[in-house]
Amino acid sequence: MLYLARRSLQMLLILVVLSAALFGLLASMPGNPVDLLITSNPNVKPEDIIRLRRLRGLDRPWYVQYFRWIYGHGEPARPPVVHKIPPQHVRDLDGGFAIDLSEYLADPNFMPNSDDFALWLKELWPSWPETKNSALIKQALVAKDSAKLMELIGEANPLVQSQLARKIELRSAKQLTLKGLFGAQADGLVLKKSDGQDPRAWFLVSNSYGQQKTGRIALHTDGHHQDLMREIAPQTVENDDKTFSLDLKKFLADETAQQDVTFTLLNDSPGIIDNGVYTNKFHGEGQQAILAKVTRGSMSESFAFDVEHGVIGHEKKFNRGFLFFFVGDKNALGFSHAYKRPVYDISAGRIANTIQLMLPALLISLLFAIPLGVWSALRQYSLGDYVINFLAFLGISLPVFWFGIMMIFVFAEMFQLLPAGGVATPGISSEGSLAVLLDRLKYAILPTMVLSIFYVGRWLRYMRAAMLEVLPMDYIRTARAKGLSEKKVILKHALRNALVPVVTVLAISIPSLFGGAVLTETVFSWPGIGRLQYEAVINSDYYVAIVVFLLEAMLVMAGNLLADLAYVLVDPRMRKV
Repeated sequence: MLYLARRSLQMLLILVVLSAALFGLLASMPGNPVDLLITSNPNVKPEDIIRLRRLRGLDRPWYVQYFRWIYGHGEPARPPVVHKIPPQHVRDLDGGFAIDLSEYLADPNFMPNSDDFALWLKELWPSWPETKNSALIKQALVAKDSAKLMELIGEANPLVQSQLARKIELRSAKQLTLKGLFGAQADGLVLKKSDGQDPRAWFLVSNSYGQQKTGRIALHTDGHHQDLMREIAPQTVENDDKTFSLDLKKFLADETAQQDVTFTLLNDSPGIIDNGVYTNKFHGEGQQAILAKVTRGSMSESFAFDVEHGVIGHEKKFNRGFLFFFVGDKNALGFSHAYKRPVYDISAGRIANTIQLMLPALLISLLFAIPLGVWSALRQYSLGDYVINFLAFLGISLPVFWFGIMMIFVFAEMFQLLPAGGVATPGISSEGSLAVLLDRLKYAILPTMVLSIFYVGRWLRYMRAAMLEVLPMDYIRTARAKGLSEKKVILKHALRNALVPVVTVLAISIPSLFGGAVLTETVFSWPGIGRLQYEAVINSDYYVAIVVFLLEAMLVMAGNLLADLAYVLVDPRMRKV
């Protein structure tokens, strides 16, 4: 027990060091979410890149990102959302104006309770308990996992998902606080403007985290009005240690008329404006509205813009890290951006497929390699020995991809006896468990055969070499001198001692058999873990790649541990150690 505890502790330390090294290596490679955003949209704005880095924590050192991945981090609280508001036609501003903004506002941080979800679901989709996903939907309702619930509903009924999302938005708007700006007044979520000459109605929305978002409504009147400023998109502070600056003159409607323009801050907005450039050093995290006024000659116009400075953690949303997987949280392994699914959901099915391919290949290889290796060693330099060695070298030397294609050509194309690729016939699940089993066995024959031939040749050579080393030993001659039968000498004395080095090679080969079947899986379109590893690296799917790499590392260490335990079985001398 002490030995197992010591080995387990060593394995844990190695995994921690290896995971940190892998994370640092992958983090330094191109292909993170920011790179993907840039390559997918070359016209992406710089502020979008900065904001994405902040939200994903990619602006922090790699070791901080590693800790966030291992332990977890709070989901960033998002500022209020203001949907596009169509221009409102008003004959006369002096006559007053009012609009209900509840349909145009949303709080992305809002989390409805399970009772509201169940009520809305019953209203929009009365038959959902009869669907195949009903059990999973009930689990998500009980767990109050709104994200999982929306995902399950979207898979089954996208229309209900969109209707449910709209209901959530309408309910979330009630959690926001509306304030009128520049002469406008707010009554709940109704914005009013009683008088004035400004053909715009400005407002400010804030959430429970103090994040602010400004918006304006264009009012079409019978008169003609000229805008002095264009709308300013939300700004993001790139570096909290430096002073934020923004040239307001770039947003003038008439950029040629910059000489007679002056800017003034309103309502005690922080910062200063010097020669049309707004500067301020923000403290803390949040999103703040800046109110200002521009004057050119006899004309003046009030305007506002938002500045996001730092990310606030959500109080109720925490993204659990990798460690939480070991206490039962399947989503703690992360989310695949390539497959748009949790890593666990992808890897679990792939691991099962690889085991289905690996175990038969392992058993077939051992059943052939050990007896043939012993037989070849006992008949060294005979014709049979030469033939077996030739076939072993041939199996080791055959390119897996070429041999796989040849097997497909012969058995799937010429004789049409076996399927060319895949894991199962579509729709076979409805024909019963026996039919499913036979169908999957039929699909596994060719890839298992290709995978086995390589390892038969490899392990046969190891077995033969180990036997040739053991047979001349003194204890073998002693056993024969005692009058033991040749069968007992070979099986009890020679084979057990020859298996010690073979067990080492076999234990180390198990992880390579598990993850190294990428060529076989690719040729036969077999969705296994080896192919998943290749696709993850190609697609820069880091969460998937790290999980697969760590899985293979755990298999290597587990293989070594199994080898140590197997030594006790095959070599009695080890029991005294």
